Amino acid sequence: RRLAPAGWEVVAPGAGRDGEGVRSWFASGPTGADPSTLDASVRRIAALVADLRGDAGRPVVVVGFSQGGAVALVLGRAGVQPDAVVSVCGFLPEVAGPEVPLRPDTVDGPVHPATLVVGRDDDQVVPAFCSLDAEALVVSAGGPCALRLLPGSHAVDDPVVASVAAWLGDQLAPSVRVSLALPTDRDDVGAELVSGRAVSDLAAAYERVGVHAVHAADHPARHRHPLDPAVALSVAATSTRHVLLRAAGVRIGRLDPAAAARTFGSLDVVCDHRLVVEPADAPGAGAAALRPWLDAFRSALAGEGPGRHGGSATAPAPAIWIGGGSDRSAGIAVDAADGWSVGTDTDLSMGGADGPESAGALARLRELSEVAGRSDPPTLCVTPSSLGAYLADPDGAIEELADEVEHLGALGVPWVSLAAVGDSRVEVRARAVDLAERLGLRHRDPERGSFSGRPSS
Repeated sequence: RRLAPAGWEVVAPGAGRDGEGVRSWFASGPTGADPSTLDASVRRIAALVADLRGDAGRPVVVVGFSQGGAVALVLGRAGVQPDAVVSVCGFLPEVAGPEVPLRPDTVDGPVHPATLVVGRDDDQVVPAFCSLDAEALVVSAGGPCALRLLPGSHAVDDPVVASVAAWLGDQLAPSVRVSLALPTDRDDVGAELVSGRAVSDLAAAYERVGVHAVHAADHPARHRHPLDPAVALSVAATSTRHVLLRAAGVRIGRLDPAAAARTFGSLDVVCDHRLVVEPADAPGAGAAALRPWLDAFRSALAGEGPGRHGGSATAPAPAIWIGGGSDRSAGIAVDAADGWSVGTDTDLSMGGADGPESAGALARLRELSEVAGRSDPPTLCVTPSSLGAYLADPDGAIEELADEVEHLGALGVPWVSLAAVGDSRVEVRARAVDLAERLGLRHRDPERGSFSGRPSS
């Protein structure tokens, strides 16, 4: 259990004891393998994998240690297909006779699931070369395989746990992360969607379905009057543990930077530093004011100007993404922010004949970062162009939206900004579930897993 991230089911098979109290998978004893008991073990694990996967298709990992690692390594060639296999201090078992043809270098069969082989450089029970041989044979059979050769002896200790958990987290992570809007502008519906209970319920539901951030937008839309994002996100903070909380499209014209620093700095503290503040580069007079506003905001956060909220220059501060599609906003993001959020109304021609807009946005960030001497370009968040069609017809346009999100992920876009449509909490939750399932997000255990708004996200 310690080895698997939230969302995974785990099969960690353990061998029984013989008459002398020695644990062994095989009738031949602690070393070697005989075909009959190996075949029986594989069948038992296959049944466990199928049962844990269930109708919901939950991801299943088989984690084996020593002889259990040996059994885990042959599952793929025996026709058992968990989502991932981890072999710690394992080996590819030699079997006598043709009854169980499991050697991947000699036998055709199903492909290997994603496999991690962990060896120890001072293992006196299963020498490290066994792990090297296992990795080479899995790769030769066409299976995706990673090798970790760690210091230490024949044991599952903290370094092994950390290495396996990190690898499994990478297998689980989607290619693009999702920020999902809270319907805090739906004053046409009333308290059903715009109330403390609604914000709390939906934020918790969004976290459970596996999104990576929830956001409250500051920009009003067509006679709507959204809740103040700081207020809405303070409520969302109480019902979530790990998702980012994103104040999207913050209108700087109505906010004194020192007062904003006090408000958002305080919110960042009470939500355990999960906050992303996204001041918007609005057209007109506000556009030229963005950079000086941002400088004053940062100064106040660091306690270097009026409105100090009790922090210091070394204390954590909210992540800052710049909203707006202009070339100017990209430059500000590179110079003074952690991310750049591009809406569907971008006024920057980022792709043109050379490719899609998002590819051009990524290239622009890299180009500006290189000129500025910044080695880590800001993270990029894109609102898909098909989101409008989805909001108008969620059943008919979900495939178009999902295809675009998949395409954005393939291009290297790390974040997308989406919304779930509905006139009631039940409907919005159901749409969020549909989106999560279609996008391949995993249901999240609220006690585990976290994200960051920094560029490495």
